[in-house]
Amino acid sequence: LHRTPQTIIRSVQALLKGALALDTGEVCNIGEDDFSTGVQIILYAARLTARVDNFISFLVDTKTGCHPCLSGVTLREVDISPQCLTILQLGLETIRAQLHDEVAPLLKEYLAKLDRGVTEKAGDDKILDRNSRLACDLHAHHLLLFRNLKGSDLSCEDVTSIIGSFVFLTTRHTWNKGTREKGKLLVPETEIYEVLQVTRRRIIGWVRDQKQGILDEVLQSALQISSSTTGTMQGIKVNASGSDRWAMIAGPDGRYAVSSTRKTTTRSERNVTEEENSHSLSHPSM
Repeated sequence: LHRTPQTIIRSVQALLKGALALDTGEVCNIGEDDFSTGVQIILYAARLTARVDNFISFLVDTKTGCHPCLSGVTLREVDISPQCLTILQLGLETIRAQLHDEVAPLLKEYLAKLDRGVTEKAGDDKILDRNSRLACDLHAHHLLLFRNLKGSDLSCEDVTSIIGSFVFLTTRHTWNKGTREKGKLLVPETEIYEVLQVTRRRIIGWVRDQKQGILDEVLQSALQISSSTTGTMQGIKVNASGSDRWAMIAGPDGRYAVSSTRKTTTRSERNVTEEENSHSLSHPSM
């Protein structure tokens, strides 16, 4: 990457573009317990591209002095010229555009299809188990796409989906399985743990800086994602109750819970209150 970055960047972009063209709209074939061949190729290309994003981000951050741990450190036998740095930065933008604008929405659509599959065959435990297991893989890949976003790059939607995916994996995935049949992920579990460690401080810092309304929206929406059957991310804003107020609890940073509930009134209750107020104003007490 620090010698001929154009070759690697162009190749990865072409590989991911070709993989995305294999999307047929089906997550898995009828009667199968794993992803269809096309989806497996798409996920492989997404993993590879996300890892190239990791390396480019590392080189750019160390060269520009923005790396959180290696600021001011010179990498041994790695000389990045200003021209190479420009190529890496432009390549990083195009790669992330593919990952965030093309791959991420596709993963969300796959999650929605798995959720609809469970709904359409309610009571079928085999479908429920398979789709929940495949959803864990999709959430793991989704986390890889957003690993290198800095705090200033994060949006409300990004943080909501990242937290939702982490919580879904925590509650639904069975860890330390040796085969795909038993629930082994396509993404190594050590890599998921590494993503958690890298992104946790950024997520906590972003959440801490938000106002109460945004905090409630993010955490309530993340709760909706993690508590759904497959962690679908579609329609979560509609389903979020909006009545819970979240707050940080005592202890290590990053722990939040519902601290109170907003009192909501129906339209009829508001009308009654307005009539009572109007009556009291027209007939003041002595």
